[in-house]
Amino acid sequence: MKTNIFTLLILFFISAICFAGAEKIKEKQQTTIQTDYPFKSTWLPTKEQINTSLNAIYKYLDSPVNITAWQKAEIAKIKENLSAYKVQFVGIEFNGKKRIWCNFFRGENFKNWKKQVVMVLDGGFWYWQIQYDLESESCVHFRSNGYA
Repeated sequence: MKTNIFTLLILFFISAICFAGAEKIKEKQQTTIQTDYPFKSTWLPTKEQINTSLNAIYKYLDSPVNITAWQKAEIAKIKENLSAYKVQFVGIEFNGKKRIWCNFFRGENFKNWKKQVVMVLDGGFWYWQIQYDLESESCVHFRSNGYA
């Protein structure tokens, strides 16, 4: 069966539209660590739990709830730069419920990021955290750093 150039172009543009803005954090930019700071990690999230939490976070960024106007503006900046982040996943417990603390940061200056929690004061939207609650399957406690 012959396919004409017009059909190929349409398929190309549909693909481009579907993936536009869907930049995701690549697996090589992710790590799971154990830590006592800023939360004591009590368990290690599985790859499936990490993928589930990331998908929930992407949805949250598209439709955030219970946030201020300032946080909404920070989320807009985060979404524009999503592929530039690295993220650490820490398994924690909060009131007896399992959560994944997700620590996002611009990663070029942190050589030990796969072993130590990256904590930065200020830096704005380049440094932000959110927790994923496994039981409620929801994102809670979004926090973006401030500016010096």
